Amino acid sequence: ILGGYALEDDFTGLKNCMLLAFTEKCTRDSIDLLCEILKESHHD
Repeated sequence: ILGGYALEDDFTGLKNCMLLAFTEKCTRDSIDLLCEILKESHHD
């Protein structure tokens, strides 16, 4: 999985946030899977 664009570099209020973009070729299931993986890897 490749990460998105780190928003903190341009927007100091968005620490630990990233921008992701998807095309119509990505299925809802694959996006949901990515979300689940990111939730599991999140550390406070």
